[in-house]
Amino acid sequence: MKHSFDLKQTNIVKGFFILVMVFHHVFHVHMNYNLTFLTGDEIPELLTNIALYGKVCVAGFCFLSAYGITKKHMRENADTKGVVLSRLTKLYFAFWPVFLFGIAGTLLFGNKSLSAIYISPKTQAFSWINPILDVLGIADYFNTPMLNAHWWYMSVAIYVIFLTPIFYCLYKKIGGLSVFGLIAVAYVVDIYSLCYVAVAGLGIMCAKEDLMVKCKDIICRNIRNRIFGYLAIVLLNIAGYELYLVTSEEHAMLLSGMAVLLLCYVIIADIPIISHALEFLGKHSANIYYVHGFLYLYWFTYTIYSLKNRILIYLVVLIGSLAVSLVLELVKKLIRYNKLEQRIVQRIMKQ
Repeated sequence: MKHSFDLKQTNIVKGFFILVMVFHHVFHVHMNYNLTFLTGDEIPELLTNIALYGKVCVAGFCFLSAYGITKKHMRENADTKGVVLSRLTKLYFAFWPVFLFGIAGTLLFGNKSLSAIYISPKTQAFSWINPILDVLGIADYFNTPMLNAHWWYMSVAIYVIFLTPIFYCLYKKIGGLSVFGLIAVAYVVDIYSLCYVAVAGLGIMCAKEDLMVKCKDIICRNIRNRIFGYLAIVLLNIAGYELYLVTSEEHAMLLSGMAVLLLCYVIIADIPIISHALEFLGKHSANIYYVHGFLYLYWFTYTIYSLKNRILIYLVVLIGSLAVSLVLELVKKLIRYNKLEQRIVQRIMKQ
């Protein structure tokens, strides 16, 4: 049976990773005060470790971004400029409505004014350049204030968009050696900054060689292959977690990212009800990522964590973020926002 790694599969994987990301943030060690003071419970070490390990979601999103850009590059016959500009357009068109939502919500519910958020560390006064850098998603490059601290990933998303075509061309010339070179540099030079690039390199290689599909074809060929394949994927995930326990999230990210990706694509994607639910979440994953920090960290922290029950806390943040996403998408549809995005992308690709 021939499988595929298409938009549906991508959304299923995104849906899983967005669940992991919300868990990673809501139960992060930085939130221990709220979890202990407001709930009155001690935090199990296992919960903290799993939450920290949840940073593997970053590897997943980097991989999927590089994978999608590479596939687009292959289809568009190496129109690098068009691929990069269209991807940037989609990124910003998804981000800007949430940025406006964040501005409005901060004015209504925030405990800090915008002038206090976008303050210059040197003059201690509001700087108009800060919100501009933030709305362009490059505030993390300049180490300037952000309306939402989780938006640091925008900087990663942007350099993955720009670097993927370059590494794709490099991969076509020297093959897998380029990917192994990226991995080596990431571990030798600066693991924190470059591990995302190394993961993107794996995404490029998997897209070019169709490795995800080939792997699933082999595993799902017969019952024996499924048993050994599923067992291998489970062991890979255990190994990734154990590696994180003795190193760091960043050092474990390559192994963990691929292990979880295979878990989602090879196993979970074939479970009917769960896969449909994850696909639905995956379609809203970008909005959930942009929004969830406002709910649990900036606007309603006391209200949410005073619910005390950890499962309820998690569900309120997840469902609240999803509800905001549904409303945003409805508004965008009513004002034909998505049509404008499509026209701009089409014009870019025709140039």
